[in-house]
Amino acid sequence: MEPRTTAWTDDLSEPLWIAGAGTAPERSRQQDIGVGPNSNRIVGEQPDRMKPDRTRGDVVDRLLLAGRRLARHRADREWAGEHPIGKHIVVFFYLEPGHDDTRDRLRVATRMFLDGDDVANLRGIILQLHALSREYSAMGRFNPREQLANRVEPMSADAGYVGLGVGTLDPEDIFLPGPHVSDNPPFRGIAVLSDGTRMLARWTGGLDSVLTESTHTLNVGPQPTRTWAWAGTQLLQDESEAGRIGTALIDLHEFILGTSRVDIAFRAHHRGATRWGRPEKRQPTPY
Repeated sequence: MEPRTTAWTDDLSEPLWIAGAGTAPERSRQQDIGVGPNSNRIVGEQPDRMKPDRTRGDVVDRLLLAGRRLARHRADREWAGEHPIGKHIVVFFYLEPGHDDTRDRLRVATRMFLDGDDVANLRGIILQLHALSREYSAMGRFNPREQLANRVEPMSADAGYVGLGVGTLDPEDIFLPGPHVSDNPPFRGIAVLSDGTRMLARWTGGLDSVLTESTHTLNVGPQPTRTWAWAGTQLLQDESEAGRIGTALIDLHEFILGTSRVDIAFRAHHRGATRWGRPEKRQPTPY
């Protein structure tokens, strides 16, 4: 059964940056998680994990911002006496090609849920969305922005899918010494990207720093830009709660990525494609 949903009408602001540092791992040849008949299988090599890409940091910022907005929306509905919103959110990440000398911009499509027993378990939500994705794909009209999200930021048809994230307010694996305010609860975010990056972010609320583990660097220059730590390539593949959620998330991400590549391949025939799986910027035709 499809999860019950509600609309999210809040506008999102610019990314929030948090200062911090990470310690580099030993350099080695890494492998990418790709699409295959069995999800979550290694199928090819991936570029150096230490190669910077600003998109990863943007993903962290937008995922955390989605969590803060979810908390505020839940608090507003509770104050108004309306049907409560569930504590989970799903975020689809897209790259909007920039124009001329402007860099590409990250756009998101999100899905929230009216609270209820059918959407209490995040792994169960992801499995339901995966089943819906297969149904829509079998009918030949699958587009996550249209069928899986209930809020979509303005973006062009050229915006390419680059990753999937989920967030949970007040998760069981974050322990606090005391109570917290209802509109500022702890938050856990998980994201997987099409370049092989996996992230696990935890925030205890208030003015505390967000602690992020990532398989790929989040730095974009010589100076660290946020608080983060290196994670092994097997991040999100253990038997912990985050690991079980991560495994289901990777499976859904790979399915979306696989179906997206069908359209990407068609467009790439005319315009070329980058490693993020989206069309390159068109070059002006000389006359």
